[in-house]
Amino acid sequence: LRQQAAERKYPMSVRLGIVMDPIAQISYKKDSSLAMLLAAQARGWSLFYMEQHDLYQSEGVARARMRPLKVFADPEHWFELEAETDAALSELDVILMRKDPPFDMDRRPDIIREFAAKHGDVILKPLDGMGGTSIFRHRVGDPNLSVILETLTALGTQQIMAQAYLPAIKDGDKRILMIDGEPVPYCLARIPASGETRGNLAAGGRGEARELTERDRWIAAQVGPTLREKGLLFVGLDVIGEHLTEINVTSPTCIREIDNAYGTQIGAQLMDAIDRKLKAR
Repeated sequence: LRQQAAERKYPMSVRLGIVMDPIAQISYKKDSSLAMLLAAQARGWSLFYMEQHDLYQSEGVARARMRPLKVFADPEHWFELEAETDAALSELDVILMRKDPPFDMDRRPDIIREFAAKHGDVILKPLDGMGGTSIFRHRVGDPNLSVILETLTALGTQQIMAQAYLPAIKDGDKRILMIDGEPVPYCLARIPASGETRGNLAAGGRGEARELTERDRWIAAQVGPTLREKGLLFVGLDVIGEHLTEINVTSPTCIREIDNAYGTQIGAQLMDAIDRKLKAR
């Protein structure tokens, strides 16, 4: 009766998600997450359960495989889960992050498999690689997807990136250098060697300096304000065809090649930007 009264007082309008360790393994007497869930449910709120490996991003949208959840004040039966659904996290009104440390970076290979099946021809690569290392191209009929995923994710313990293959790579993977949110007006197109998917110079690609296109400038204009806001002074954007594929913030290269072609003195431009920041303190 108390539960029914609470449901009348708090209409079922709030959708609350929780990211936590396996709910079946919690301590009923001690778990704070369960206390929160019981209180939310008493208000008539809808509950959705997620574990960390259920979270992923697709086409710029944060999503999750989540399961509707009911909880009970019963030490023998404190939860019930319904069938899994896939939804954007933005569909939830509240998200509780209750994952106990240490945070593992585990991920679900089935989500990547579905992406590969949807696009047919995909690129799979680590998030922390450089120079084109460990980049795989997978196409329909290739029997090696399982071993690729095992290798790249270290058996499901590391995040990776999956992208649709862009045929425009044959014309070059353009590196656009950004200084304090503004693009250098020239880029370096890294063109793959014959029989190679990767354009990276370290993987045998050929560099060709070019002026930025209108589309390149538009992409840079979309990204630039956020780079400035985050205090990222020197960043490399990777553009294939019409698409931004990567934002490199640690040690982007290609200064020398562009300087040699256009006399841009990019290093001096960066030092000027740093000097302005110092004087503005």
